[in-house]
Amino acid sequence: EMSFARPETIFEMIEPLMHKIFAVIDRPITTPFLRMSYADAMAKYGSDKPDLRVGMEIQDFREFFRESQFRVFREIIGSGGTVRGFVVEKAAHYSRSEVDGIVELAKQQLGATGLVWARRLEDGAITSSVMKALGEESVRGVLDLAQVKPGGVLFIAAGEADATSKLLGQLRLILAKKDNLLRSDDYAFTWVLDFPLLEWSGEDGRWYSMHHPFTSPLDEDMDKLESHPGAVRAKAYDLVLNGSEI
Repeated sequence: EMSFARPETIFEMIEPLMHKIFAVIDRPITTPFLRMSYADAMAKYGSDKPDLRVGMEIQDFREFFRESQFRVFREIIGSGGTVRGFVVEKAAHYSRSEVDGIVELAKQQLGATGLVWARRLEDGAITSSVMKALGEESVRGVLDLAQVKPGGVLFIAAGEADATSKLLGQLRLILAKKDNLLRSDDYAFTWVLDFPLLEWSGEDGRWYSMHHPFTSPLDEDMDKLESHPGAVRAKAYDLVLNGSEI
């Protein structure tokens, strides 16, 4: 037990401990561990316990599509939503039927209302499930923005920000497992920081503590407790390893 502990105190104690634990199995690990905010973890990986072994970071294409001729994306963004996606870099072996199967999987297993794809073939040619709706210039533009190289495919979803990232976060892990990218001898640690203090219950019509009622708000967010309780971050953190809270 520790008295008057602060997050930094915990970080400085736990990271050397992890070194000692992994030395027992002769696995060197690098410190200090990466740190990311809860907001970044959700936006970029769709999870508050992100698995960082595979990359495939979720990107935001909202501004690119804000004035798009593709009405579906334009209307979602206009109503406060977003457009996000991630790249599978080595996807040249994906047949068209496999890509279509991934779209169906996202719909049937993950509840996606729609999943768009665009790919750059190994010869540099481009193709997309919405080539006609978007136009070749926009497809090429978003592939360039996402830095899709020959042989890569970009999967895109649109909707409310958190729900869209969660969907894509689940899909990136499904594809990573499918392609055997989650190596069991890789160890990717990260601290996830600044969790929301409170979360809203639509069923009860009130705010609840996201973790427990004994977590302190960040000092700089104290003045938001009454006016914007949902924006208050907590002095809360998790140590995450390969997609698990440890």
